[in-house]
Amino acid sequence: MRRAFDPNGNAAWFEAVSALLNWLTNLTVILTGAALIREREHGTVEHLMVLPVTPFEIALSTVLANAMIVFAAFTASLLVVVRVMLEVPIAGSVPVFLTGTFLLVFATAAIGLMLDTIARSMAQFARLVIITVLPMMILSDGMSPVKNPRDWLQQITWLLPSRHYLGFSKAVLFRGGGLDITWPELCLVAILGAGFLGLSLLGFRRAVASG
Repeated sequence: MRRAFDPNGNAAWFEAVSALLNWLTNLTVILTGAALIREREHGTVEHLMVLPVTPFEIALSTVLANAMIVFAAFTASLLVVVRVMLEVPIAGSVPVFLTGTFLLVFATAAIGLMLDTIARSMAQFARLVIITVLPMMILSDGMSPVKNPRDWLQQITWLLPSRHYLGFSKAVLFRGGGLDITWPELCLVAILGAGFLGLSLLGFRRAVASG
């Protein structure tokens, strides 16, 4: 067996990046959903509704705020911990990789917002996160190969933005791929993210309207 992209057999190269990508999804969903849950529990959303703002603007501002925090922390972890401290080589372009990461952060933030519209308390939201985020991490090629599950389950994983993002990230970080070969994955992440954002904003608007 030849190691084309890890000639030294250093497991830290792949494990560090995979762990970083998995926690990116986890933290984005949790922070976005928990922020809105807390605002609803403390009555902040009702206070905002008397201001000249729409439910769309309230939800989008929450998504933007949490997405920017997670994105900044991810960038610092990649450049300082992974690249400098663990000395993991990055073959491709860091700006291209961060562009794809930015798209995934918005997609996963939309999923967190969608879970928030379903849950009515922090306890319910925590249960939804367990049955949603963990399967996403397992089925997106982050913990095990995406070809391991049955065929019907593999077809469902095409609806997960994280699956396409992981394929994009490995192509950029380890194989030195650019936008010329990774643009299909980026487009899929953007399309799925827009779909989840639309569904979450519709659900949030209905939740606010119902009280």
